[in-house]
Amino acid sequence: MEKIMRFGDGSAEDFQELYLRLHDKLFYYASTFVGNEDAKDVVQDVFVSLIRKDFASRAHLEGCAMIAVKNRCEYVSRHSKNLRLKKMDIEASFLISDAHCAMLANIRARVIELVESELLKLSDIDRKIIRLYVEGYHTDEIGVLLATHPKTIKNRFSIAKRYMREELARGDWALVAFCLMGSETVAWLSNAGAG
Repeated sequence: MEKIMRFGDGSAEDFQELYLRLHDKLFYYASTFVGNEDAKDVVQDVFVSLIRKDFASRAHLEGCAMIAVKNRCEYVSRHSKNLRLKKMDIEASFLISDAHCAMLANIRARVIELVESELLKLSDIDRKIIRLYVEGYHTDEIGVLLATHPKTIKNRFSIAKRYMREELARGDWALVAFCLMGSETVAWLSNAGAG
């Protein structure tokens, strides 16, 4: 009885004796709730918390230790379950995100391939006009670069744009291109006039 009372004082000998007496029992009890590695940690945590308390009897100490082990096991179990769920959510979102990005990249590549194939069907001058419009040049600037009157540039662009829109619309690729790439990249598919 005297050693149990001094246990609260933090005496190393008393602590060691009680540790040896209760450790296996507490470890077995903890391992019924959590795995062996977690059970070791739980028992150590409980002993650290018990060293700071005073107990009237050995029965009181053992009862308190058992309750502390059970409570700590429930906490560890709940905490590790939440961590596993969060980790699974994060991993799943990365997988979905990667698959979505890969799918979008494939669709974009296919749309670009279709647009490029239709561009190749245009004359060299019309292809240059469209590319310069897509790069952000205005009618007057394109006229200077190609040494052509701005009205001619505007007319050729209008005809080429109409042709591209009709050809791409046959496979509904214009809508897909607009949705995936944004209006700036495929501005030549829209009705926006050249300025």
